[in-house]
Amino acid sequence: MFEIIVGVDGSESSTRALHYAMEEAARHADAAVLVVHAHRPATPRNRYAPAYSHMPAGTLERVTAQQNEERAEQQAIARQQAERVVQASLQSVGGIPPDVVVKTVVVARDAARTLIDMSEHADLVVVGTRGKGGFRGLRVGSVSQKVIAHAHCTVVVVR
Repeated sequence: MFEIIVGVDGSESSTRALHYAMEEAARHADAAVLVVHAHRPATPRNRYAPAYSHMPAGTLERVTAQQNEERAEQQAIARQQAERVVQASLQSVGGIPPDVVVKTVVVARDAARTLIDMSEHADLVVVGTRGKGGFRGLRVGSVSQKVIAHAHCTVVVVR
């Protein structure tokens, strides 16, 4: 099976990358497209500045439990938002080509590292680019640069 990994983040360039990946998959008799969205893990701020050693017994445990609960809530919200990004990206394609298997992957992890690691078992990685600054459209984004430099397979950057 010809496996294509495409990174999506909701940007126009990642939408174009997804379109390209679907077109490329349609050219192969047996292809799979893994639509990947990686987001930063939720890390709540520590609002408890005093030294824990001077607090009453049990305070550290309560604070830790509260922080863990907040982190879990933030992770759930981040995952829901990420799932919406993936679904919106897939809807923008307008349809999945016949004989193309599409899988979605949402992870709370560095985007570049995720795509690079997944590239070990892929035939192609497709990413968009978000040029910023005065040379918009000419520069490659940081995730794209890292994937180009370290991927284990062919990489296509879609403008």
